[in-house]
Amino acid sequence: MSGPLGGGLDAEQWLDNWEQNAANQAAKAREMADQVGNVQTSASSKDGSVTVTVVASGAVVDLRLSDQIRRFSAGELANEILTVMRAAQARLTSQVSEITARTLGPDSEAGRAIVGSYQQRFPDLVADDDDRDRDDDGGSAYDWQGRRAR
Repeated sequence: MSGPLGGGLDAEQWLDNWEQNAANQAAKAREMADQVGNVQTSASSKDGSVTVTVVASGAVVDLRLSDQIRRFSAGELANEILTVMRAAQARLTSQVSEITARTLGPDSEAGRAIVGSYQQRFPDLVADDDDRDRDDDGGSAYDWQGRRAR
């Protein structure tokens, strides 16, 4: 007995295939969520005076200040910390993009929605070659005020 639902498959086989597909997608989504939940990245100022570490939510989990901060006024230090924090947060998008492509697939609609959410919350920053520095993971700290208009 063949039904119209599965192009030659009976209804029971079609339902079994659909359930298996749904279970596979749910497993991939759990794997992606677990991996994204473990994302952590850092950025440093050009002179290394400020280093900020953020987790997947964008929350700051570590702030390191060297003795070099003594040369900053309070306002300059606050701006430097915010600049470096935004650079660290901007890196989250590429890390989440890699995870979603690997777990859900590069053409996944859900993956695109997740990455899009990160792109909106943590936009890419435009690098000013004079204010750019590389840190441990090869990323750069950028001037957040120079970000691209979207």
